[in-house]
Amino acid sequence: MSYILSILISYLIGSIPSAYLWVKIFRKSDITKEGTGNVGAMNTYDVTGSFLLGLLVLLSDAGKAYLTLLLIKWLIPGEFIQILISAFFVIIGHNFSVYLRFKGGRGLASAFGVSLFIAPIIFGIWIFLWITAYFIIKRNQHIANVFATFLTPILITILPDMFLADMILIYSDNIALFKLFVIAICIIIIVKHFKPLMDLASKTND
Repeated sequence: MSYILSILISYLIGSIPSAYLWVKIFRKSDITKEGTGNVGAMNTYDVTGSFLLGLLVLLSDAGKAYLTLLLIKWLIPGEFIQILISAFFVIIGHNFSVYLRFKGGRGLASAFGVSLFIAPIIFGIWIFLWITAYFIIKRNQHIANVFATFLTPILITILPDMFLADMILIYSDNIALFKLFVIAICIIIIVKHFKPLMDLASKTND
């Protein structure tokens, strides 16, 4: 029962569409119908031209993920697996919001909030790979996103278990489960990047 409650709370809070709400409040427009239609910080910035609004969305999405895990840990004290399940469904909620007929973002900001709560090393590795891809391979945010998201779980998988155990902020003796979690959230993020990558490929061929 505690797992079901964790999933429901995490999904419903994760589904709160920060970008949709902030753009609606400040610009009176529907972000799902503008730009790429993505309900996230980057499309907010592209559509509104406001760095502050884009930053507000990013912090809101990261914050809702972090605070949800904090709430779950306090409200339903449980095992490490319960935190991982909650983290997974926070990102699922963000990417497929029940409040927007299952539209949503791509999960990067929410994954950032999750990584800060569970293991900041995930974000550290990801941002290093992103910078490498963006400045060395191609200056395109979607390519950098996918490159970093694809390689992050690979690097996490090959790192020594003892090292990872020291990097995880919540006690766990199941490092294999942690690695599977990182793989799972990265798959979710990559899936949400299929469309922008296809659009980019189409433009390149044109």
